[in-house]
Amino acid sequence: MFKKTLISLAVASSLGLTGCFSGSNSGGNDNPKPQYAGDALNTTYPLFNPAKRQIPTPTDLSFSGSLDGTFKLDLTADSSPVEIALDSLSGASTVDPITIKTSGQIDKSSLKPNQNIFLIPVKYASGDPIQGLSNQEPPTVDLAKVAKTKFIVDVIDVDDSTAIRITPTEPLAPNTRYVVGITKGVKDVSGKSIGQDPVYANITGEGTEADPNFGLVNAALAPIRSLVNKFWEPTVSGFAAAISNGANKLSANDIAMSYSFTTSNDIMVTRYIAYPENWLRDQLEGFVRVSTAKKVVGAALFASGQDLEEAAPSPLTGFQKWDLNRDGSIDSKDFDVNGDGSVSTADFLFVNTSPANFGYKDVEAAVQGALATFEPSTALNNAALAPCDTPNSQ
Repeated sequence: MFKKTLISLAVASSLGLTGCFSGSNSGGNDNPKPQYAGDALNTTYPLFNPAKRQIPTPTDLSFSGSLDGTFKLDLTADSSPVEIALDSLSGASTVDPITIKTSGQIDKSSLKPNQNIFLIPVKYASGDPIQGLSNQEPPTVDLAKVAKTKFIVDVIDVDDSTAIRITPTEPLAPNTRYVVGITKGVKDVSGKSIGQDPVYANITGEGTEADPNFGLVNAALAPIRSLVNKFWEPTVSGFAAAISNGANKLSANDIAMSYSFTTSNDIMVTRYIAYPENWLRDQLEGFVRVSTAKKVVGAALFASGQDLEEAAPSPLTGFQKWDLNRDGSIDSKDFDVNGDGSVSTADFLFVNTSPANFGYKDVEAAVQGALATFEPSTALNNAALAPCDTPNSQ
């Protein structure tokens, strides 16, 4: 129980809003990158080929195809004990190492935490990294968790090659998405800078203005292109610049690979056993957070003229994702946050003054406003829920 919702729903959602740092690679390009950039045959690179399951462990992409919100790995008779254990988790471990296989031998001495290897915690105003991504919430780096994110980097032998291993020296935060970034500052044993997996290089292409997915070797990679160009790489480059006071300015071409994983929140199960009223309160509060954030983001998308119609209703609800009031149509009534009968900037700009700057702080302000008056007993008109109004210490 307490499983997360499907990450496959999140990965299938193309990010329309960035909100992390400026510098998103969202613009069109009449001269898109070739399908395969660079001389991969003579370059060592981190393996990133989702179609062949050549992806880091753990990663958010491992959730895709799972029906219960747990990891979904293609296990074989040769699968390691770690992979077998991961196959049943509802998120990544907060203490286990992160393994990124490479195509060749890596020089261990070239690995520099927070210089060419990054592990970046991000947060969503809804407090739910899975639904936050699915609902196109603009995330931001979680500065409170950055100082607590401590790790060492090593090289291990794997299958006639090596892998980069990132090991937390303190437990990572539960229920948190982490963006991993590896730059070309990492060297192989011959002293050459590493490059990009040909598939990763193909994914990072920007396509054309008319067809953002132009050039992809597989159309199924389109959602991952959006994640790379609008979320993962901008987060890495923005974070690198921020912690170096602008000295470490990374372009998209400097990044060998980026991706994300989300830690499990299973630790809450034992706490809820001790305080069951907290479970009910957290479920209700979580609903308020997620629904408020989704409505505000939807208002921003609707006001920008983005087409929110989907090919088919959700198989889980029977309604379109953005039909928030479930009346069978997607219109201004779904996103009228302030109840004035129309959708305007007043429905989604609560901190920023320009739609172009809409981001995390706007969503956070709306969520905090909704929570300020939230009490389970009042919301459900049930005095018996009064014990849930004030959470017990956990």
